[in-house]
Amino acid sequence: MKKLMLFFSSFLLIICTVIYHHNLILSEYAKFFTIDNAKPGADAIVVLSGGKATRINHALKLISKGYAPKLIFTEEKITSSFISNLFPTNEKIASAIMKKVDMNVPIFTVPSLKNGATSTFDEAYDLKKYFEKKKIST
Repeated sequence: MKKLMLFFSSFLLIICTVIYHHNLILSEYAKFFTIDNAKPGADAIVVLSGGKATRINHALKLISKGYAPKLIFTEEKITSSFISNLFPTNEKIASAIMKKVDMNVPIFTVPSLKNGATSTFDEAYDLKKYFEKKKIST
């Protein structure tokens, strides 16, 4: 009985640890699926919505290393117009970071066809249609 109780206590401790550190565990797990094979010479770096704390910084690092001369964002869906001014857009965040590091890069946000993208599929579709309309090859 003591062995069973010790087993369940240990199991519960492991589960609690995993739940408490789930962000770290999932982030490290995701690194197994990351392919970092970018090459300089792109026309622009496209940053999809989400992950504002990491994606915009990484895109600006790539630009500073000469991978591309401009930055393109997709338009996010605004959750509520009443409080939308409390949440900065990707453009505002990128502009603030560039101002801090004395960097000047052209920024453009591709307009959404559905008043803001709600998924990666929406963003890809918006980008595809925009590039087709402007006759930009990918």
